[in-house]
Amino acid sequence: MMRFLITGSVLLILLASCTAQAQLSAPEARSFGMGTAYSARATGYEAPFWNPANLGLSRNPRWSAGMNANAAFSNNALSYGQVTSLYGEYLDASEKSRLLQDVRSATGGGLANLSFDVGAQGLSASYGRFAAGFGGIGAGNAAVTTDALELLLFGNVGESGEGQDFQFEGTSADLWSLYGGYASWAQPFRFDALAGFGFSAGTTVRYGVARDLMRIRDGGSQLYYDPVLLNVGLEKLQATGGDAGAAWAADIGLAMEFEDRLVAGVSIVNAVQVVNWNTSQFEVTSYDIDANAGQISINSITKTYDELDTASRERVDALLAESELPRQLRLGGLYRFSPHVDLSADYVEVFGNGLRSGWDRTLSAGSEFRPVAWAALRAGLATSFDQSAITGGIGLYGGPLHVDFAAGRWGLGGGDGFVTALSVSYWPGY
Repeated sequence: MMRFLITGSVLLILLASCTAQAQLSAPEARSFGMGTAYSARATGYEAPFWNPANLGLSRNPRWSAGMNANAAFSNNALSYGQVTSLYGEYLDASEKSRLLQDVRSATGGGLANLSFDVGAQGLSASYGRFAAGFGGIGAGNAAVTTDALELLLFGNVGESGEGQDFQFEGTSADLWSLYGGYASWAQPFRFDALAGFGFSAGTTVRYGVARDLMRIRDGGSQLYYDPVLLNVGLEKLQATGGDAGAAWAADIGLAMEFEDRLVAGVSIVNAVQVVNWNTSQFEVTSYDIDANAGQISINSITKTYDELDTASRERVDALLAESELPRQLRLGGLYRFSPHVDLSADYVEVFGNGLRSGWDRTLSAGSEFRPVAWAALRAGLATSFDQSAITGGIGLYGGPLHVDFAAGRWGLGGGDGFVTALSVSYWPGY
């Protein structure tokens, strides 16, 4: 049971600390309300997050300003209904077995994953074809083996009741936070031979500071049944000075519009990046715990990066190399049926094993309906082809002042989760 106390502590720390992809700005409520099918729709101060080329389209406002915040949590193992059904209930052996089987089925026999992030965008603004702002995110992931869940449910006798050994290799936890600023610019262009068509190219340049980074890895912990013997090996890499490193990154995008009805675009997030980790701020702590029926031995050793031997430094360097900004390919389209109704769709593919807490790929569709001039209703669907999401939102407009809210279930069909976001913005000319 001691192994679970350690794993549980890690999860609680992460959950108390904060579906980010290591970008400095945060998605606004309008995008979440439409299932994140927003890259062809975003203009003004919203464009840098989605496609900077949109700043050069004809519907881009003269200027805009806004700020927003969001939060998301998801897991790949249990639905909200499964979790709430456990509150205050006694679970007999058959219910425990069914719960364990549900988790194994949802995870494909792999790891149970939790991911979560919070983001905030401070005052961000656009003027014509330029936009700039600042923001930050905090996010984390945790992965636990199904053996750990079986031990928690049945003790060391296991589901069979006959006793068994348990393996915890693969258990991990990550936590990070980034903050910084960004600037975007777009250049529109047209061709006389293509009447009605407009084109634009744009870029976003971002600079961010990694305030915190913590990565925990299990080194192959095991619990043996006969004789009872627990071996725990954990390694924690953590930045200690509040300045883990810094990164420059650039996004590029192209957008096309036809008259006032059709918009399509493509963008690459983090197309170019330079990440410099401040290794002098990192320390590595190794935990070794051995326990049997009669005694327990707990040892921990903490060393700064400079105190590590060559092999340990190479291991840390490899872990930091995996902690870079993942690239994203975004494809988006928007069709306006009328001034009151439109439909948009996005596809996002994430490349690399960098810092992220979202899906590897996302196909989404969303719609906005404006029944009156002062309100907008939104709905969206999204899928990773393993999980799904359904979201909705509302916007209330007092002239150029907009207040938008969105919420939804994220991760259905193989776990569960939620997203919520609030935005306040100013759009003269809209």
